Amino acid sequence: MPQSAVPLDHAYAERVYAGVLGKIIGVYLGRPFEQWSHTAIQDRLGEIRGYVHDRLGQPLIVVDDDITGTFTFVRAVVDSGKGLDVQSQDIGETWLDYTVEGKSIFWWGGFGRSTEHTAYMRLKAGYPAPESGSIALNGKVVAEQIGAQIFIDAWPMLCPGDPALAADLARRAASVSHDGVAVDAACLIAAMEAQAFVESDIDKLLDTGLQFIPKDGTIARLVRNIRYWRSVDKNWRATLARIHEKYSYAQWPGDCHVVPNHAVVLMALLWGDGDFSESMLVVNTAGYDTDCNSGNVGCLLGLLGGLAAFEGGYDWRGPVADRMVVSTADGGSAYTDAATTAQQIVETARWSRGLPPLWPIGTPKFSFPFTGCAQGFMPTHDGNVERQLYPEPNSHKGGYETLATSMLYPGQAVTAQLEGEGTARLYVRTSAGRHYGLRSEGAATMVVPDTGGRPVLAVGLEGGKLASMDWGGTPETWFRAPGPGIDSGWLSTLDQFHESDPYQLVQDEGEGLAVQGTSEWSDLAWEATLTPALGSCWGLIVAYKGLRRWVGLLADGSSIRLVRRHYGEEKVLSEMPLEWLCNEPKKLRIETKAHVLVGIVDGKDLPRAELAPHELRGAVGILLRQSRVWASEAQVSPQS
Repeated sequence: MPQSAVPLDHAYAERVYAGVLGKIIGVYLGRPFEQWSHTAIQDRLGEIRGYVHDRLGQPLIVVDDDITGTFTFVRAVVDSGKGLDVQSQDIGETWLDYTVEGKSIFWWGGFGRSTEHTAYMRLKAGYPAPESGSIALNGKVVAEQIGAQIFIDAWPMLCPGDPALAADLARRAASVSHDGVAVDAACLIAAMEAQAFVESDIDKLLDTGLQFIPKDGTIARLVRNIRYWRSVDKNWRATLARIHEKYSYAQWPGDCHVVPNHAVVLMALLWGDGDFSESMLVVNTAGYDTDCNSGNVGCLLGLLGGLAAFEGGYDWRGPVADRMVVSTADGGSAYTDAATTAQQIVETARWSRGLPPLWPIGTPKFSFPFTGCAQGFMPTHDGNVERQLYPEPNSHKGGYETLATSMLYPGQAVTAQLEGEGTARLYVRTSAGRHYGLRSEGAATMVVPDTGGRPVLAVGLEGGKLASMDWGGTPETWFRAPGPGIDSGWLSTLDQFHESDPYQLVQDEGEGLAVQGTSEWSDLAWEATLTPALGSCWGLIVAYKGLRRWVGLLADGSSIRLVRRHYGEEKVLSEMPLEWLCNEPKKLRIETKAHVLVGIVDGKDLPRAELAPHELRGAVGILLRQSRVWASEAQVSPQS
């Protein structure tokens, strides 16, 4: 296995954190005026010297494809089990596992228009990556749009100081959906970002990146032009005028071609000369795909300068407070933060090289591991601190749908360690208000009470100064509809999911599911009474990690079986005959404990099965294949 060119220690981890911060700051900064022209930005907003979302009546923290795709597709490294030997086909499997069609991760602009939408449809139809993103299959215009460059920033964080490996990983990842100059642009950026861990000169970083793309290709020629213009022009606006003349969207067709945007990224890096604020001004005031371009520039400069990159004037970090919303089929990790994301990337890099975790098992979820990090905790209007765990009712979702389940459930115990003297108490907040624990000194604890079926929106601390916070274990809770028009917290890919008592679930064709929980759940019992109206297959699932990774107890009217789904493979673990008539209710129950799996229908056990403990860890849900089913008495509880 490849060893890292840079020690994978805490100093490295903090640079990764700075890179993640730079990415999300750039995206949030440029998002409100994405695809505006330079003239429109100048006329309406002037030079972009800080966040302008409030001037345009928009929220700062939104779901955005640039963030979601960047920090989702890199999960293939661990999910595949192959580490840094992960291949394009493995990354394509990750696309299918985490993408909820029409809703999550990227722009669903239409087949033959949105590159990612097109590649997803190719993957779904059975074309393996990298064929799924090839010019031969999708045409040159579709294959050379900007997405490969957008989603590339996490890969070089895995190989600091090793631009060759970064470029190789970038090519494998980018080729799932893109080809040609789009992949070259992604490789150049990735190599520069990997080298930024050990080199701070922008020109030298460009020299490094050029080693990994065709010397006479479009991107290499673009680099030469931007460098020359930087040497002769009086200011960046003169360089931008040249870009408009030679590299505008008029010359490079499609909805968002990579070449004009790559030109703006390079211009900002060269004219900004390593300064974060100046580079943000240039890349955002220039126009084009501002959130994408600003995200790439911000990430590279965060990796290059570390946390010092954000110092010296404007408060880039405070308003963001590390907050990220990563909307995928893994709903329990939707409300994450820059520090947690950085920790995951660091642990992936270490695991890939056979190194032990930098943060040992038992480290609290929120331990504020980096200088100045907030991990999403924000002050409230009444002087508390609070972290969001689930979307607020009727909240503004930005341009993309927020897919999430809560991170915290009734029956789970929360502990907050406090700094200094004084007393404090924990609380959880639902759409019905706050539920408080007892006030105490040193550490505040509470068990989340029954919330009446409402998801936990946030966890907070009243009084005291928070040093760390943690929770864990399997919840003990009933899932039920809280009332008309009130969300009960399911992540659903079903064609219809009616919040009623009982729940009514419909899947018109293919497979759909509804999920609650997080990937951490284990040693549990999950049960519900199901009443099929009509259908081909229905049942319960546990150990849910993604759309194509779960364990299920599935019935079809004549038999019932325990099944393990792992990407394209579905393996029957045990089964027995079962006549199940339409409109007949039956109680299904799945129990997991360590490596043992048991399926139960109306009190009768199927033959037990055994899997590795990590294969029995994950969320719970209900699965349908072309069926209509009522579900009631849904409950999850710990197995002692």
